[in-house]
Amino acid sequence: MGELIRIRGLDVAVARTDFDPCSNSPLGCKSSDWSEATGQPGLEQAHCFSACTFVLAGGVHRFMAPWAQIGVHSIRLSDKRAENLRRAYRGQKSLDEFIQDQIIPTEIPRIRRYFEKMGIAQDIVDLMESTPAADLRLLSEDELARTKLVTDLKSGQSIIEQLAQ
Repeated sequence: MGELIRIRGLDVAVARTDFDPCSNSPLGCKSSDWSEATGQPGLEQAHCFSACTFVLAGGVHRFMAPWAQIGVHSIRLSDKRAENLRRAYRGQKSLDEFIQDQIIPTEIPRIRRYFEKMGIAQDIVDLMESTPAADLRLLSEDELARTKLVTDLKSGQSIIEQLAQ
């Protein structure tokens, strides 16, 4: 997904969306031809955790509101992939040991290449690897700047206002 975002030259912002509760009602609260829910960037705290950072990395410009949070941790397999391995694997080690020793090491180089291609410093992968999959490391402003995961501190609302000008 991040590569498609980059190919299309899109920007990405970490923001929440507040939906207009009337926009999806049968009567509507406004006169408009649009029948789907409408929304705008919210002011409450937004976050981008885990796989979200891969999408964020794809943006040409990567915006984050000053009060937003971005967090990483070690990669883990989806439940479906782990279950498929559990069915297929019959070894001397536990499945968790097999995944940690055999599967994860093959994924890390791919992740490093992806972030490098997106212009993100390799420190991001080191921060991910140093945090257990069951935990979450909230990145500091210094870490966000050093890794280049965020290019600008700007809220979603300020981006919309800037586009409207």
